[in-house]
Amino acid sequence: MFKKYSVTFVVIAFVIVGIGMYTASGWKNNGRPDFKLVAVEGDASIGNRLAVQGYYYYTGSGVTSTSLKIGQQKTTYEDNRRHFQWFTGDDAYENFGDTKQKRRFMKGKYPYGLFVDEPNMLGYAYSHQVDGHWELEVGALNKETNEDADFELDLPERDGTAYWNTDMIHGVDASSIRIYMTRYEDFQFGDEQQVNRISKLIRLDIDLKKQSITKETDMTAELPGYDPNPLHSTNIVSFNEETVIIKDDIRENSSSDPISNYYVYNLTTDSIRPLALHENGKDKSTDSVNIVGTQLARFTVSDGVVYYEAYDLSQVGDPLVNSWKVDAHVWGVSDNVDVRPYDDQTAEISYRHDEANAYIRGIAIVDIVTGKITYRGEVQTDGSEEEQQSKLRRLSLGF
Repeated sequence: MFKKYSVTFVVIAFVIVGIGMYTASGWKNNGRPDFKLVAVEGDASIGNRLAVQGYYYYTGSGVTSTSLKIGQQKTTYEDNRRHFQWFTGDDAYENFGDTKQKRRFMKGKYPYGLFVDEPNMLGYAYSHQVDGHWELEVGALNKETNEDADFELDLPERDGTAYWNTDMIHGVDASSIRIYMTRYEDFQFGDEQQVNRISKLIRLDIDLKKQSITKETDMTAELPGYDPNPLHSTNIVSFNEETVIIKDDIRENSSSDPISNYYVYNLTTDSIRPLALHENGKDKSTDSVNIVGTQLARFTVSDGVVYYEAYDLSQVGDPLVNSWKVDAHVWGVSDNVDVRPYDDQTAEISYRHDEANAYIRGIAIVDIVTGKITYRGEVQTDGSEEEQQSKLRRLSLGF
């Protein structure tokens, strides 16, 4: 066999060596710049606890890069360089496997699957394509009995299926689980020649004893007021042990802008109801929601302005109970603003400004209750003004 494929092996070896030399060249020419976060507003002591995630690009194309964490005292470069995306899955082992039981459960599983920790079980699911069809790796560990199940399933075949993605795992009882997946489908819409992609939310009921799928449910079709004619893109955006938030983007055709509808799915009652969210009257470049206790926290960004809204899901009508906005224009930023929940009490705003001789990379920590900036820091580096700008231009702060 080796003789038959020896030429192929040699070519692959040269490609790998070439990539390594290309990467090494970038590292040699650019080194590892020393960045630091400098407080420009708020309580500087907060910055001592921060380590802002980012990427430094050694080439203008952005192909060769390394991840790093920037603090007020130093920069820490990560060993996992982002040449190939699948290497980043190693983070799952660090974030999830923090107990002996979890580490044992994770043994032999792919790091880039979905791991969940529920009160009575540990769950795992990972979908991948094998020889033209899609398979689902399933794992479940009963915490009380320590009974472990690991097996593979063939995912249901449907015309036009592009790929599957696992959104959520929920344990029903000791012998069954439900896996919620997004199934992406490609098809031609109407008389248009271009291929359109939609996504459906699919629930798979799985018997752990029989190691089989007992029921497949199209949850997109079960959404209240569902109309099959428009293009739907449905997925789960947030969940806890009792409540799931489903987002359904609807387009009348492939060229129209999507209209986002949100739904609350109760796992206990297996019921879905619409969620009425306020509109801020502007196009939003970012729209993220997160369940915090009984409230839904929503962050949006529009034209450099960050909006926050909190809805109480425990009250009839899901009333708006809190809102605020932060305008990044006062920081000299016109766009390139992103936001995420940092924890249950604060949010992190990442911003950048790209203009010749005026490159800015910064973050702000916001108190979710009051909307006040508790800390804002911007990245600085050493060297001449030209060298500093060159380094900042290649730096990207990301979540």
